[in-house]
Amino acid sequence: MSIRTLDERQLGLRRSQVVNSLVILLVAAGLMGIGVLMRSSTLAATQELVQDEAGIRAQIPVNWLVDTDDPRFVLQAQDPSAVPFKTTLRVAILPVGEGASPRNVVEFLILQRAALSAFRVLSIESITLNEQSALEMNYAYVEEEPNPFLSALPVVVQGRDVVVIRGQQAIVATFLEERSRFIANEFLFDNFLTTLEY
Repeated sequence: MSIRTLDERQLGLRRSQVVNSLVILLVAAGLMGIGVLMRSSTLAATQELVQDEAGIRAQIPVNWLVDTDDPRFVLQAQDPSAVPFKTTLRVAILPVGEGASPRNVVEFLILQRAALSAFRVLSIESITLNEQSALEMNYAYVEEEPNPFLSALPVVVQGRDVVVIRGQQAIVATFLEERSRFIANEFLFDNFLTTLEY
């Protein structure tokens, strides 16, 4: 049996290989970290949306389509890149009588949305929004293409409404998303609610 010894040259070569490997791993990890930071800053980039007539102000994701002309809501922002259903953030203001509660408004919304295909309420719970009591309703329905000449599969949409009373008005903040992406994109609505001023 013979014992092999490494000469100085082979030992130096192995050390330099280890050092080179470590440098490559550190550079790769650094670049991955920079990529993650850039991605998260891009996803979190927002722009301010102001609707002075209604007294509503909120932050919405950059490059989303904004609609303030529809009489059903004060403002709506949609992600143009979302397929097959456009991720939607919406604020509506409903007139309410004196002494109305968020529960009354949620019941009205349930009656109104019952016309949606396969509408189901998933949960209703009390929350606090801007130090004010509010109600949150989670629901689902099936969105069908209204144009009979376009053949598209129906999409299961999950929604989340937050209702708060402001004087004789109910502020209804809504998040609508295709079911499979709802949980992954729910942070958009949470950010929207955090910045919502009414």
